[in-house]
Amino acid sequence: MKLCRYLVSGTAQSPLREGMFSAGAARLVSENGSEYFENELMHERWVAPVGGRDITGQYDPRVHGLKGNTLVSLPESGPRDFERRAIQTTRDLPRDFPYNLDANSGKPLGVAWLYSTIGNGERSSSATGYFNTTVRGRPNLDIVLNTQATRVLMTRSIGQPEIRTVELTPRSRGTLRKRLTARKELILSAGSINTPQILLNSGIGDRKDLSALGIKTIHNLPDVGKGMSDHAVIVALWNTTGTPIPPAGPAELEQWKNSRTGPLTEFGGKNLIWSRIPSNSSIWSGNSDPASGRNAPHIELALFNLGDLAGASIVLLTPKSRGSVKLRSNDPFDSPLIDLGYFSNSFDLVALREGAHIAKKFFTAPAWAGFITTQSLGLDPDTTPPDVFDSFTRDFATSTLHPTGTAAMSARNAKNGVLDPDLRVKGVKGLRVVDASAIPLIPTGHTQAAVYILAERAVDLIRAAWY
Repeated sequence: MKLCRYLVSGTAQSPLREGMFSAGAARLVSENGSEYFENELMHERWVAPVGGRDITGQYDPRVHGLKGNTLVSLPESGPRDFERRAIQTTRDLPRDFPYNLDANSGKPLGVAWLYSTIGNGERSSSATGYFNTTVRGRPNLDIVLNTQATRVLMTRSIGQPEIRTVELTPRSRGTLRKRLTARKELILSAGSINTPQILLNSGIGDRKDLSALGIKTIHNLPDVGKGMSDHAVIVALWNTTGTPIPPAGPAELEQWKNSRTGPLTEFGGKNLIWSRIPSNSSIWSGNSDPASGRNAPHIELALFNLGDLAGASIVLLTPKSRGSVKLRSNDPFDSPLIDLGYFSNSFDLVALREGAHIAKKFFTAPAWAGFITTQSLGLDPDTTPPDVFDSFTRDFATSTLHPTGTAAMSARNAKNGVLDPDLRVKGVKGLRVVDASAIPLIPTGHTQAAVYILAERAVDLIRAAWY
C-alpha cells in the first residue's frame, strides 16, 4: 500500500506555534482507494488535565487516542466568564456558530474547546514523546550536537544517480567537513525551509537557478523550494470592561517548579472556531472554493482574553497564494531567501476580510453585551473600504509558522513535484524526505497532526522497503 494522497480534515487541532493543540482525524488513502487510517490516533495519549477537574461535555473520548507517545489534555483551569460567553453565543447564534463537542470528530465546524499537547503540567512534543531517554540510549543511534548538514552528495553516478552520502560541518563553520554514507538510504527531515535549502545546496533543484549561483547541478528538479503554502493570520481586538490579566511572575514560576501546576501549565485561549465563508458571499464570484469539502472550514478564529482586551486571531486555512525558498548564495551557511508569497493570489485578501466579518459577528452577539465595548486593533470590515482593509491586512498579517510543500509529493509518473508517493526524491536512488515540505496541499487545520501522520506512514514505507 503506497501513500499516493492524503486528506487531513479541518479537525486537525495541531499547533498554531509548533505544537500546542491536539491531533485530529485524517485519512491516508492507498493506491487502490482503501483507507490507511480512519482516525489519526496513533500518536495521541489523552490524559486528564492538571488537577483532575471535571471535563464532561468538553471533549468526546471516542475520538482521542490513549496509547500514543504525545500527551494531550484540556487546560488546568475550567471555563471562566469569557468562555461562558463564547458558549452562550453558540445558543444565541446556533446557525452561524454551532457548539461542537469535539472538532476531532471529523465534523469540525463550530465553536470547540482547545486541546493542548501538554501532560502532567509540561509540554509534550515529538521530541519528548518519541525521542525519550530509552530511544536516546539505543546503541544504533548517534546524536551529533552543534553540527550542520550542508549537502547530500552523489554516492554513485552510474545509471540512475544514487545519493546516500551526507556532508556535516560544525555550526561554527571552519574548514572541517565530515562525510558519512548510509548503507541503504538517507532520510532528510530538516523541515519546509531547510530541506529545500540542503537539496539546492547539493545541486538538486532548478538548473537555471543553481547555475546563476555557481552551483553544479547533479539532478535537475525544478520544483525544489517552490509551491510553498502557509496560513496567514491577522488579529481583531476589542476593548472590554474587564481588568488586565497580570502576566505570570516569579511566584507562578516557583509554583510550576514545585508542583507542575498553575498558569504556566496552560497555553493561549480555551476555544477555537472553525468556520466557512458563507455560500452567498461575493468572494465566490470568479473564485473556486479551495476547501476540500462542504464540511471543511476556510477560517479559524483562535479566541483569547487579556482581561481589558479580547479578540481573535483570524487564520486563513485555505490559501491560494504560493511562496518559495531559494538560496541567497552558494554558501550553505547563508540563510535562504524565504518568500512567503502572501496575497500573490487576491482570493486570500478577500478571504481574510470575510474572516473579519465572522469575528465581528461573533463578538457582537448578545452574550458579549456588557463586556465588549469598542474595537481596539483592526478595522471594521463593514465600514472600512475594501482597499483600505486589504492594505491593513498586507501590513499586519503574519505567519502561523505552518509552511508546507517545498519538496512536494506528486504522482509517481508526474513531471511536477519533488517526491514520489513513497517520499523518495524523484529521479535518484537512496534519498527520502520526511517532513512538512513533502505535503503538497496545506492541511485545512494546523500542521502538527499532518506531520505526525506523514511520519507514522513513512515508518511503514521504510520498514516495507528494507525489513
